Amino acid sequence: MAKVGDGAEYNPVMLAQCGLSAYGKWLKSKEGKDLAIAVAYGEKLIETQDKRGAFPNDYQHRYYVTKQMMPAGWTSAMAQGQALSLFARLFAGTGDQKFIAAGKLALNYLLTPTYKGGVRTTMASLDPSLKGYVFFEEVVTEPNDNYILNGYMFALLGLYDWSKVPSPNAADQKLSAHFFKEGIQTLEKILPYYEVDGLSVYDLTHYTFNNRKNILVTASYTGVHVYLLHALHSVTGSSILKDYEDNWHNDLIEIANSEQAEQ
Repeated sequence: MAKVGDGAEYNPVMLAQCGLSAYGKWLKSKEGKDLAIAVAYGEKLIETQDKRGAFPNDYQHRYYVTKQMMPAGWTSAMAQGQALSLFARLFAGTGDQKFIAAGKLALNYLLTPTYKGGVRTTMASLDPSLKGYVFFEEVVTEPNDNYILNGYMFALLGLYDWSKVPSPNAADQKLSAHFFKEGIQTLEKILPYYEVDGLSVYDLTHYTFNNRKNILVTASYTGVHVYLLHALHSVTGSSILKDYEDNWHNDLIEIANSEQAEQ
């Protein structure tokens, strides 16, 4: 659960991540109790899924750049992708068709355009010439897109995982693989825009919202980006992803060494 104000709400991303962690533990231990914990998280995640296939966040959220308050019920491509990654594993581990059904719904919502209430958009807010490049938004903002990098890469990993699940509906696998391929092409195209002073920025609002004074660039987020680039490179072999993974990782090492030298 996530702490929200004076209370707590189930957070779909947290549920999915806890489930993935438990599943990973089960792969090592092969103890039934570990798989049961992963399944319990997956089942709780399904309980939060609505009829569209989305996993709404039942609390308000204020985006740090726009300051707009999103009402309870806002959705996230990161949640959709993490759910797909968990459901793919739980189906592999249990054979339970309910995880296929939930995954099909989750995929459908992930691919729903923002103008229809979904989380899929294009790179047109960065430049109109990039309207042919797909993007999945962790947080949907108006009037422009923000392009949060880590949430996007988590969504891509979900598409990849779901494309590998044997399903009664082979169209799901084909559709997931198609958008994963398109998503990687986008990632290769836009990574240069995220680099600022040797580190990676959280989003592209310094372009899309002219957010020049409040650019969110931290070593911790760069570390997350390096981890995700490593995962995506491992399944694509993309030299572009590998170059950015290595460059940002080396920059983090330099920062750590510099801080250590100053102590």
